Amino acid sequence: MADNADTTEIHEAVFKQSFPDIQLPSDWKNCSSIIEMTAKSNPDAKCFGTRTFEPKSRGDFEWLSYKDAMQLITEFSAGLAGLGFKKGDKVGIMSKNRVEWAVADFACAARGIITVPLYDSQGIEDVRYIVPNSDITAILVAAEHLPLLRQLWDEPCCEAVKTMVLFDYRPDDAALLRAVRPDLAEHALDVPDHVTMSLDTVAADERDHMCAMLTHSFSQVLAEGRAHPSEVTETVTPEDELSFVYTSGTTGDPKGVVITHSNVMWAVTSFMSYWPARTPAMVRAGEYDTLISYLPCAHIFMRVISFLAHYNVAGVAFYQGDTRKIMDDVAVLRPTILPAVPRILSRMFDAVSSKIAAKPALSRFVFTTAYGQKRKALFGGKSRQEPNFLVKRVFKKTEQVIGGNVRLIFTGSAPLPAQINEFVQIVFGSPIIEGYGMTESTSTAAAQLEGVQDMGNVGVPEGNLQIKLIDVPDLDYLVSDSPNPRGEVLLKGGNIFKGYYKAEDKTAEVIDDDGWFHTGDIGEMLPGNRLKLIDRKRNIFKMAQGEFVCGSAIEDVCTANCPAVGSIFIYGNRYESFLVAVVVPNKTMVDQWWAELGKDKSVAYEARMRDLDIVMKVHEELYAACKNAGLRPFEFPKAVILDPNEWTIENNLLTPSMKPKRAALKHLYKQRMLQTYVSIKNNVSNIGRMSVKEAGELSLDAVRMVAAGEVGELDEESLTTLTFGSHVMK
Repeated sequence: MADNADTTEIHEAVFKQSFPDIQLPSDWKNCSSIIEMTAKSNPDAKCFGTRTFEPKSRGDFEWLSYKDAMQLITEFSAGLAGLGFKKGDKVGIMSKNRVEWAVADFACAARGIITVPLYDSQGIEDVRYIVPNSDITAILVAAEHLPLLRQLWDEPCCEAVKTMVLFDYRPDDAALLRAVRPDLAEHALDVPDHVTMSLDTVAADERDHMCAMLTHSFSQVLAEGRAHPSEVTETVTPEDELSFVYTSGTTGDPKGVVITHSNVMWAVTSFMSYWPARTPAMVRAGEYDTLISYLPCAHIFMRVISFLAHYNVAGVAFYQGDTRKIMDDVAVLRPTILPAVPRILSRMFDAVSSKIAAKPALSRFVFTTAYGQKRKALFGGKSRQEPNFLVKRVFKKTEQVIGGNVRLIFTGSAPLPAQINEFVQIVFGSPIIEGYGMTESTSTAAAQLEGVQDMGNVGVPEGNLQIKLIDVPDLDYLVSDSPNPRGEVLLKGGNIFKGYYKAEDKTAEVIDDDGWFHTGDIGEMLPGNRLKLIDRKRNIFKMAQGEFVCGSAIEDVCTANCPAVGSIFIYGNRYESFLVAVVVPNKTMVDQWWAELGKDKSVAYEARMRDLDIVMKVHEELYAACKNAGLRPFEFPKAVILDPNEWTIENNLLTPSMKPKRAALKHLYKQRMLQTYVSIKNNVSNIGRMSVKEAGELSLDAVRMVAAGEVGELDEESLTTLTFGSHVMK
């Protein structure tokens, strides 16, 4: 239970973990100890897995044992030392998840070399900022990212980078070196005739220029370490810096979060109790868990989960590097542990839902009946019950979508809608641990306890972490609130970061004199120490009537409770009295509505976004969600704009950690949103009584006008002077 140490104070309430005396394992000296200990105790167990290169596709996973992996780590570590790298030096890593990423991570940790992950999808502006800001002098890179680095190579930002190491522990990259840089290929892997080299679609002269930047290959550094083995001479302690993990830069420049070895060790320890014990069958067969690694290693969550896997003697298998083929990788691997984010689980929900909807009526009836019975077994009582044999049989096929062996799904990074949480557990047969954390807390803060029946909260404080709520009087969130205390969430414990690199002012803004990290999240502490996130202190704006609104909180409500919403952006400003929502709808729902309404099947999906009935359907769902969540009337979106195009990392509308880039979204939709304000204000005398149909007609008209170029550029302040007919017409 909570140690509510400040019950006499109304301005704060502290909640401590309820786990008995959690301590770091005594044989952990630093993060490299995690894999070293497992390599000693289970040298022949599977450690790193990569799919083979076959003539027409990728084949089965090929495994390195813990003994083999530890040899690579030791050799690469010695090789880095042979190149002159020492404790405190900074090395960048720019690659998708693969063996070399993990080897380099542990090798650097062993020497006290600080890694600076660069997201494999990082934009050029972020890289231009991070490289000099982090003081890196070397970059370990995968071939596919050479084009981006080539653009920056002659700029001042790269002046300090003297070493560029190409990851080549795969035949396609070995083929590239043999063809373009044979001087670096002496120790490269053998290349089968059917393997195509990396960058094969790049013009030969440009490929030569890219490879000219390289100073070494991964295989070369390994060879250096084999030829000149060296012991680690400088002690690396838990308090030494492990990594600078740059935040996504939702607003402003990215900030380098300084993560220590101790931070990660505490984060891994906090997760230990959640990892399921080996089953008797696994023990008899000498088998351990397997985990699919596809969430970016540049994000601290994936690294912490991978370190936790190594502690549990699990095999970490790397996806092909193509997000479109993740489910194929999963089908081949058949993992037992699946890390995920809500966006991935939502896509799985959509895929299965659409297939079920297309089945004959009898099949749908059988599925729905079985779903209800399994739902009752899992969530209908105080503890989970096993559904009967026939119900299990119905879901046997859907469980194969994620391999059929998954024993646990870890998810975080964003709220997971309750209906998707429930659906995944029922249809895919695996419990879900939903957690809460951020880069600054080394991805850990709170997580649901195993077997918990309720959803809609992120669980209890993890490990040695404490959570404190403090009043936010401006938003009427008080720890004295009834029935539960509410306030800004503050965190304190071994997993809290050291500070932002070269940004003491930014650090001082979020870490107070007593060591509490101010998250900016608003939480409610439910009975049993369960934290529920209800709002954000930041991303708040004041509306014309003086009311404060948190756009991201409304987005969370709509995302969690509207099946039709794929993505949503809530917009308002101090000059307007109502909100506008931009929605990328769930295509499955739109197609279903289209069929139910008996509309022309030949109409393109993009055109359906301009159909009044569809706009009204989405708007009605948003309205119902906001009303059921108890939002205030001015927090209900009064108009909706639909867009068929998904927001992705590639189109720069999502950060690499899959969060919306609010500034980019505002820029993209600004004219459509502002023209919607104009259309509504010029045609509706009482906006509070405006119907959904009227709002839909006016928003569609506004979108049409902007698309047709019938209006000039608008800005927020200018709208206050506009009257009917003065829309800055071209």
